[in-house]
Amino acid sequence: QGPTLCPRSERWQWRCRLLTPDDVAGAIALYGGTARRQTGRSDCDDYRGILRPTDLTAAGSTAFPFALDDGFAGFNTPASFLKFNRGLAARVLVNRASIGCSACWAQALQAITESFITAPASVADLNIGVYNVFSTTAGDALNGQNISVIPTWFAHASAFTDAQTQPGGAPDARVTRKVAVLSPSKAAPGTDNGIPATAFFIMYPTNVSPVPIIRNEELILLRAEANLGAGNAGAALTDINTIRTVSGGLAPLGSLGADPIGALLYERRYSLLWEGHRWNDMRRYGRLSQLPLDLPSHFVAKVMPIPKQECDARGTPTQCQ
Repeated sequence: QGPTLCPRSERWQWRCRLLTPDDVAGAIALYGGTARRQTGRSDCDDYRGILRPTDLTAAGSTAFPFALDDGFAGFNTPASFLKFNRGLAARVLVNRASIGCSACWAQALQAITESFITAPASVADLNIGVYNVFSTTAGDALNGQNISVIPTWFAHASAFTDAQTQPGGAPDARVTRKVAVLSPSKAAPGTDNGIPATAFFIMYPTNVSPVPIIRNEELILLRAEANLGAGNAGAALTDINTIRTVSGGLAPLGSLGADPIGALLYERRYSLLWEGHRWNDMRRYGRLSQLPLDLPSHFVAKVMPIPKQECDARGTPTQCQ
């Protein structure tokens, strides 16, 4: 009943109006339970913000009564875990802000201040963060982003051709740390289905290499983006230049030029390569048309697909057709 019972929300707000009957039916089919009938607008509370978890704040540095895996090294007490929480909150707030929540820029900057953001002197400092870890132990998962686990994940050649160069002429150091030439190249399957793959990702060198959940490098770029959105171009430029010089070995920019968002997205592209942000970044800034297409039959998806299992559980509603 959400869409008819609750008032219209802004694009960045999460409200019960998103729960249509097929959503509820699908959730019950997948997870069990029953649905409570909505009775009035009192059921339509906004999700007003990402609040600081009071239990973590109160617990301070007291040890958790359970063990976290190695990916949480350095973030395994309530006080340090709270900084991880604030980093994730900042990511969500920046995403909200970029699609219309003007108040979220300041909220994101506050969350970043409360996170584990650190001034970096090296790439190692940029890699401070929380990670998903993998194992060859029975029952554990391997890192599917490693080419030996899934040998059909490849990098697009534009990762090389779009990279800026360092003062000495070498490409952006992030490219050489993360992507390598595939030799020999691998032909596309079938006929006229694609182009040969000529590059692959190397930042996860083994089948148990950890994958970041969030790193210091992303926090710095989130702060740059939030400052851009809040009108603080000078502060944004400082953070962007920190990433350019420390992570990319590139010369600092004198200004953000005529396209500040484009300058930011370049840094996010190479700093967060193969970490799951590129498509969403381009979509929230209306730039999906700038992603490369290699054949006339190629297209860039504009929405995320709904998993078949969820569609089946919903009874195949219109959105799944």
